[in-house]
Amino acid sequence: MRGMTDGQTEGIARGAELFFDASATTAASLELNGTPCVRAITVRAAERLAGCTLRILIDGVAATPYERGFEPVGAGESLAVDVSDFMIPLPVLRQSTEREPVDLVASLVDAGGRVIASARHRLVIVPATHWCGVSDACESLASFVTPNAPALREMLLAASRALEARTKNGALDGYLSQSPERAQRIAEACYEALAAQGFAYITAKPSFDEAGQKVRTAGDCAADRAGNCLDLSLALAALLEACGLAPAVALGDGHAVVGFATIDEPFADAVHDGPSRLVNRIELGEFRAIEATGACGARLSFAQALAEGERFLRKASDGIRVLDVRA
Repeated sequence: MRGMTDGQTEGIARGAELFFDASATTAASLELNGTPCVRAITVRAAERLAGCTLRILIDGVAATPYERGFEPVGAGESLAVDVSDFMIPLPVLRQSTEREPVDLVASLVDAGGRVIASARHRLVIVPATHWCGVSDACESLASFVTPNAPALREMLLAASRALEARTKNGALDGYLSQSPERAQRIAEACYEALAAQGFAYITAKPSFDEAGQKVRTAGDCAADRAGNCLDLSLALAALLEACGLAPAVALGDGHAVVGFATIDEPFADAVHDGPSRLVNRIELGEFRAIEATGACGARLSFAQALAEGERFLRKASDGIRVLDVRA
């Protein structure tokens, strides 16, 4: 999904050439996760450049241009200017439900305001609901875990009532008790609150992108009363995080399950490969994993959903990737 442009330029006024080092595509989840769509602009000087400013804008979009100054460049020299802090405005990232191309325009402006070089790069923005997959910033999946979504309110209240009935304590208090049993009780109440919604299982939304898939957030699942393994894992992860627990999502082998730490020790890194570390922590009692689709039609009890989720991980290939949402 990433690559250099071919260096197409326009409007060059003898002083320099510009070349993009940029991705072919971007998405809201990538931008919000700090994955830049433009990494650098290379300035190739035909004459000495000093006091110049590099400017980037989106053709046809009314927004304040990005600007960056840089050190002098001698005639015949090249300089790669770091512009990785350039971001596509969120309204642009979120406005489309399908792939939409935009043109980025980079301009080199001298101290007098004269444009002395420019270049274009065609960037495809995928829908905000699309996650780009494990091969391209897997950690961007965490942006789809939405613990503050208004749609969770009633489910959280239901979880609190269930805890009150079972433990005489309705607090959604995460690890404050420092009790793995309490953490599991909270997770059980969250799972049952999700199951009570009567969700139906539904396949992923159609997408024209080869990698990743369109994702339903917790709010989308609540509105549609439906979701697939990834959607429901993210929705349950949002509930768990809203209750102060540390969720993780394991995905691969065509499936996804959600886990949670029973003690306040999430994984040190955001993403790791293979199921072994997660399975080891399950064996130590420090983590549990849940088959979230068991909530569809209340197909599985919480105990059964734990057993099925952990069975999947024990049989999973090394192609599994584990995302710690809080890391």
